[in-house]
Parts: sequence; structure tokens; C-alpha cells
Amino acid sequence: MIKGPRGWPGEDNPSNELTNIGDLTYNLDISIGCPPQNFSVLLDTGSSNLWVHSALCNLSSSDCGNTSRYDSSKSYTYRENGTSFSIRYGGGNVTGFFSEDIIWIADSILKCVTFGETITNSADIAGADGILGAGPYELSRGRIYSPIYEMYFQGVIDKLMFSIYLTHNQTEDNGGEIIFGGCDPDLCDGPITYHKCVQPFLYWMISVQNITIGNLTFCEEGCNCLIDSGAQVIFGPLEDVEKINDLVNAVLLEDNEYTVDCSSVASLPNIYITINDTVFEVNGEDYIIRQPDDCLLGVMGFEMGSSTVLNKIWYLGDVFQRVFYTIYDIENEQIGFCKAKQP
Repeated sequence: MIKGPRGWPGEDNPSNELTNIGDLTYNLDISIGCPPQNFSVLLDTGSSNLWVHSALCNLSSSDCGNTSRYDSSKSYTYRENGTSFSIRYGGGNVTGFFSEDIIWIADSILKCVTFGETITNSADIAGADGILGAGPYELSRGRIYSPIYEMYFQGVIDKLMFSIYLTHNQTEDNGGEIIFGGCDPDLCDGPITYHKCVQPFLYWMISVQNITIGNLTFCEEGCNCLIDSGAQVIFGPLEDVEKINDLVNAVLLEDNEYTVDCSSVASLPNIYITINDTVFEVNGEDYIIRQPDDCLLGVMGFEMGSSTVLNKIWYLGDVFQRVFYTIYDIENEQIGFCKAKQP
């Protein structure tokens, strides 16, 4: 475990190493039940529930056949709940029911934690057995406290906060870490700045003054950005991102995925995001996801209905959070950023 200097809230707090799957998703290992059943779950600050595939998962309507599935009949600490739930994600939906059991996370044991067992799943979580939602409590389905809140309530951590450090190396080893209850300033290459979340505190969302790339400026009158570790890239309104695609000569690959000429990455314009008069710079190498045969553009467009609170916002996903170590302060409803030291 990486420890911060004495007196810093990162000292002696539990941490979990993360698995980096091709710079596309970041998972952590947890266990449920006794004897423990092991799972690799996607770390997602854009949702607030823990769920894993159930042994009762409908194999005909879900991609759960090749994943680890929780079997309550094999855990003597299991407690029935049975309340049904449904969660909609950007890439699909899951349905299932709640159960209770002990959770093993970051070398700690949490008692009587409520989590979801999914029966159907159309969400795109390739390489994971479920999702660990790390969003605010008010976002949770069923008003269920996530394991991070339970760690605080059960005395495992002293501060209701966590921090996420992501690597940019496309290897499973040393994919980064999540520190529960604090952060580690030794992972910072510069000062930490804190920014209040948009109220009401439903999402890890902050106000942004503007976003610029090359000769393009977006959010000129300000807009909101959702800090989402479950998002692989930077997402923006479709009409804005189409202008970025033209600027960098991106070529459509499929399903709104664009590529750029790998030889041009070094000359791509930087993205500048201004938050409370602090400018956060993301360069071309940072927002390109290198694949064996091409270079994916880590900026994608989306369309949402005008009635949603999330309309016209930007999502700062893993592309941004690999560059900036992120501290999620639940108690004070704020987010901290610092330039992340590279391994």
C-alpha cells in the first residue's frame, strides 16, 4: 500500500490496486460471502450501486456466461432481501434483485452489505463481473449505501472520501489504485485544487468555465462536467465533438468511434479545460487510445433529450483522470485534482 506523509488523510488507509484493461476500463478485485467468492468489478463514479452477476443470470439475454457469478447458496453469511431493481447506463441496462452478505474489499471485511444480483444485463462491461458504483448516495437505486459509505459507517476509514489514480500503460499490472478514506500527495506532480460539486449533490459534477482545443471554444458561458471513472473517454455534445473530429482529421471507424493517423498524434492540439480559473491541459498523447492497429480518438459525442439534467454537459472520463489524480470528498461535496505523477 502506498502511504502519504504523516498527518495526511491518505496515511494507513486501505487501498486496492486497479487492473488496467487496454486503457479502456479499470477494475478492482473484491470478494463476497463466506467462503469468499471472487469478482473483478468496474470502478464507476457515475453510478452508486454495487452489483455482480447472479448465478441465476439469464444466459439467453445477458453476457454473463463467461463471468464470475454470485451463488448465494454457497455463502453461509448470505441474507435474503429480494427487492428488485433496474439501472440504466449509457451502454445498456441491468435488472435484478438485492441481497445482503459480507464484502471483502481492500483487505477489510464489511458486514451485512446490500448489493445487487443481476439477472439481465445489456450494459457494456466487457472484462468485468459487475460494477462498483462510487457516486453520491442520492444517486443509488433503492437508497442503498455503497461499500465506500459502509467502510466509513463500520469504522474502516475515518474520512468519507476516496481517491483514484489511473495509469496510462495498457497493461494489467500496475493499473493504478483507489485509496479509501484519503489520498496520497506523493502521487501528485503539483498542488491539489478543490472544486465544489453542483447542487443538489446527485453526481460528481462540477462547473466548468470553458473548454478549448485549437481554434475551437466550447462552454463559452460555462457548463457542467461530470467526473466519471466509468466513462472511457471525454464525452461531449455531438455537435461539438463533430467539430473536433474535423479539426483533427479524424476518420469514422464504427459506432461513433473515430481514429486519427498515429503519426500525427504528436502534433494534435491540446485540450484546455478551465475550472475556477485553473487550467487543466490534456495533450494529444493523453487523449489518444493506442490500439494494435490504430489510434482511437478519446473524445466522443453523444445526444441526450432536452428534458434530462445531464443534457449539454461534458463527461471527463478516464482520458482526463489518467492525467489528473482525482480526490472524491463526499463529506464536503467537492472534488480535488492534481497533475498525476507518471509511473
